[in-house]
Amino acid sequence: MFSKVLFGGCKLFLRHDITMSPPEQSVFGVSACNRKKWVENIMSKEKNTILVVQTMRNELMVGTFLGETSFSAVTVIISLSTALDLSCTLQALESYDPILGSPSTLFSPVFKVGLICIILAAIFATSMQSVRFTKHISVMGASYSSPTCDHLLGSMKCAILDMYNRSSLFLFVSQRLIYLAFVVVAWLFGPTALFVTTFVSVIHMASVDTSSVLD
Repeated sequence: MFSKVLFGGCKLFLRHDITMSPPEQSVFGVSACNRKKWVENIMSKEKNTILVVQTMRNELMVGTFLGETSFSAVTVIISLSTALDLSCTLQALESYDPILGSPSTLFSPVFKVGLICIILAAIFATSMQSVRFTKHISVMGASYSSPTCDHLLGSMKCAILDMYNRSSLFLFVSQRLIYLAFVVVAWLFGPTALFVTTFVSVIHMASVDTSSVLD
């Protein structure tokens, strides 16, 4: 329970701190400004449309990698659950806790594995949504070279920026779900591993989300 409160409290505190801070003093605010400048830059000159393809290709690679990895992990878990006595194996893992030994728990190992599968499925879904918006950005950015789209330039800028922000949001959520997945996996090895992994994850997220590129 303490690990859950620590993990959730960290995210709530970071959200409040980022909301109250000036945009230029947080990673999220600087990233939003950079995305806006990127859209204005690629739409300012026709020759810059090649940058759309290059940038979105990198974004697609990240989203595709996360989606494929999460899908493969779910496949491995399902395969192991059919080949092994999963409940007994996980109970044996939890009994190796170096501090508490074999503690009693309200949640069965099967519940924990099911929670891991749900988190991995959420990672897959959010990653695919990020890839979906990234694909739309590539198409709309490349279509700017058509002279018939000149009168739609303002609307296209707003649409591309909106899709880029949504793509970044889904990618951010999928990345943060990875931290949660690591915490739940550590839960399989007992309370001590759960606490240590939660503490390390919280420290890392705090250092990443609050670092200002202006420092």
